[in-house]
Amino acid sequence: MSFDELAKERLARAVGINVSSVNEIAADSRRILLLGEPITLRYLFASIAVLGGIALVVIEKNSAS
Repeated sequence: MSFDELAKERLARAVGINVSSVNEIAADSRRILLLGEPITLRYLFASIAVLGGIALVVIEKNSAS
């Protein structure tokens, strides 16, 4: 397996993991909006971390192309 093939496989896996993480942010956001739950620091930090990870994967994917 070449380096490029291995990099593409790992990148595809990372994208899948990040997409599943966005579901958690979406669920928390719905609870905040619909049920009036408070916005906590934990929610804010987790959202920033997940969205930052997605940004890193997207940037890496664009530079690998």
